[in-house]
Amino acid sequence: MDRGIGTCFCNLVRKLVGKKKFRFRFSKAVIVILFYAVTILSLYWMKFIGYECTKIWGIDKLLVGMAAGSIALYVGVVLSDMLKKRRGEKVYFKFQKVVIPILFLLIPSIIFYLITRC
Repeated sequence: MDRGIGTCFCNLVRKLVGKKKFRFRFSKAVIVILFYAVTILSLYWMKFIGYECTKIWGIDKLLVGMAAGSIALYVGVVLSDMLKKRRGEKVYFKFQKVVIPILFLLIPSIIFYLITRC
């Protein structure tokens, strides 16, 4: 499952659970952990991860990419929201909520490309 699609689907499920009043302590964290677990297990069962030759710093490249992309996407969304609040709920430029997270996703992508290229 692609990082962006998985994150969006996870947020959708989290919002639906909130609307149905099916809330419990740490419900957001549990949903996020379940989605990551399902994604990682499916990648492992389909033999996409787990090979010795596809590791960086002792961790599979896909897992490192998932972690870096998730952190970058989170930081990009939080920054976009902070900029919007600073300006009185107005955006600085059109499609700011899309552009800033994508730029933050590009940064680790470029860094990891430069690190792992042959």
